[in-house]
Amino acid sequence: MEDFSIERENVDGKWGYVDSAGNIIINPQFDDAWSFSEGIAAVQTKGKWGFINLKGNFIIEPQFEYARGFSEGLALIKINNKVGYIDKTGSYKISPHFAYALDFSEGVAAVRICYDKNIGYTEYNWGYIDKNGNWFIEPAFKEAKSFSCGLAPVENGHGWGFINIKGEFAIKPEYANAWCFNKEVELARVRIGERGPGGKSMYINKEGKLISLQVAKTYLKQLRKDKGVILKLDN
Repeated sequence: MEDFSIERENVDGKWGYVDSAGNIIINPQFDDAWSFSEGIAAVQTKGKWGFINLKGNFIIEPQFEYARGFSEGLALIKINNKVGYIDKTGSYKISPHFAYALDFSEGVAAVRICYDKNIGYTEYNWGYIDKNGNWFIEPAFKEAKSFSCGLAPVENGHGWGFINIKGEFAIKPEYANAWCFNKEVELARVRIGERGPGGKSMYINKEGKLISLQVAKTYLKQLRKDKGVILKLDN
């Protein structure tokens, strides 16, 4: 969970952090940085990523090719071009051996397996793992996104739909694209028709019912800002 009372601030190309009043609490000194999450922030310096505490001190030294903020006690990192997860001590909780991955959400994370010469190439290389690195939902999807409100958007070759925690489709794969459900209003954006300008964005509820843009706008007024960006509806 992000700490919204502390925000990133870029000054002359360097990143630091300010409080809600705009006071600098960590001087701009990093080449790149994520927002604080669970009291820790991933930052980049001299080409390597590490993690700092709220005082700006490194608690995990810069050593990774890439890193993201902590989510549910684990942080995604990349080393030797492979992705894995560490805990808050910097110890590997899940060794880096995935091609790509997303943050943990609702106890699981979407990951893409690496090419295996013994298996051969497959387009259906996305699945979900638990916090021990075991398969929770075996790789069976061309693309996948994080779970939210008990559902996750996945693409199975026919279109985007939503699966439940058992890996079963709760909402049929019939959309050109789909995004995660917003937990505050339990609506998800979907793309009908084409991905490009020819398509149309709508919202659906957890039962898969399409919600009119006007009704969705009413719901979206309740959303707080996410990193300074408010969800925008396509008219």
